[in-house]
Amino acid sequence: MACRVSIGPSDWRRRRVVPTNVPKDLASEVGDRREDPTRQDVAFDLGAARAPAAGRSIPACAPQLDRVSSAARVRRRAPAVRDIYLQGVTGQTWWRDLAGEIAFVSKSVELDPQNTVGLSSLWIVNVASGQQRQVGHVDAVLSSWSPHGHRIAYTSRGGKGATRLDIWTIDRPGDNPVAVTTDGALNSNPVWSPDGTRLYFVSGRGGPVNLWRVAIDERTGKTRGQAEPVTTPAPFVAHVTISADGSHIAYTSVLRSRNIQKLPLDPASGRSSGDPIWTTSGSRLWSNPDPSPDGQWVVFYSGVQPEGDLYVIKTDGTRLRQLTGAPDTLKRMPRWSANGQWIAFTSIRGQDQHLWKIRPDGSDLQQLSEAADAMFPVWSPDGSRIAVTMGAGLGHPSNNTYIIDSNRLGQTPEIV
Repeated sequence: MACRVSIGPSDWRRRRVVPTNVPKDLASEVGDRREDPTRQDVAFDLGAARAPAAGRSIPACAPQLDRVSSAARVRRRAPAVRDIYLQGVTGQTWWRDLAGEIAFVSKSVELDPQNTVGLSSLWIVNVASGQQRQVGHVDAVLSSWSPHGHRIAYTSRGGKGATRLDIWTIDRPGDNPVAVTTDGALNSNPVWSPDGTRLYFVSGRGGPVNLWRVAIDERTGKTRGQAEPVTTPAPFVAHVTISADGSHIAYTSVLRSRNIQKLPLDPASGRSSGDPIWTTSGSRLWSNPDPSPDGQWVVFYSGVQPEGDLYVIKTDGTRLRQLTGAPDTLKRMPRWSANGQWIAFTSIRGQDQHLWKIRPDGSDLQQLSEAADAMFPVWSPDGSRIAVTMGAGLGHPSNNTYIIDSNRLGQTPEIV
């Protein structure tokens, strides 16, 4: 038997949030163009659409990048079109009109920034000269220049690895990065309010990924109080953009479902011996299934609603049972031991992602190592060792494989 995940249809719908918090589906207004709402002109067609005032930062049609041999062509919002070739650019760009500069990142992401492969750097290019320079030494995606040009906000996996997401800002010279969030709760997609007094972002804190905001000093990057929810009627929010007058917010509402199937296999030939059979059904987002050694159970985790809990189910689709449920933690990538007595998994509890194990009945939860950024556990055949990958991050830009003793707690893993 083999397990596979089947992804259901995604519904990408443009919406806007009006002051009364009554959303409007914009998909019907733009025909079949159901992509990122930060594409050119869409954000400024909402409400009282107008071009930003001089000196303001605006999206420089980042999603409208025409890729030419790993280069990106950026069009200015002006009667004359000037082409600027940014080698290797695939990420979002932001135009700084007063200074004649564009900020951009080197990697593009869509819905899951935590899954970005490798590090992404932040850059500024001068429109007149074409000269480019790197801004600091940060891991940055989904950047946003503040309206008066003082700081650039960005999404980062931080100095402790690729398994957490937080919002940071950095000044134009790149000398002073400041954290906006520190909880690692899948915070991403920062966007400044037009007056520079608030920073909006999407976050998985408190449940499904939705919209949040925090008051901030645009010059220093220091927050002024706690983040507060700006709840939208969407199960998953992405691609946030704000109108020039600050009265409307456009975002993408993403509806995703993913279920598990089992596929009969001929062990001799390795070929399927029948049609796929559904093990789970419904609108949930299940991930990383792993069958038990005796083929009677499957373990997996929930992608959303809420994210990051472990479940087991019989392979015939009965007896679904939740194994974990601690609040403010994310559990992922479960794997059965060869004897079926343990399930190894990775968990974010606080700042970092570590390796843990648990019994199939949900008892005897144990943390095996303090080493951060553990991913993709694999048991040895005798169950005495577990191999894990440490994801690339600042301070360790390459992925490494480590070996951990499955019977010893609090250990320092051995690098392979």
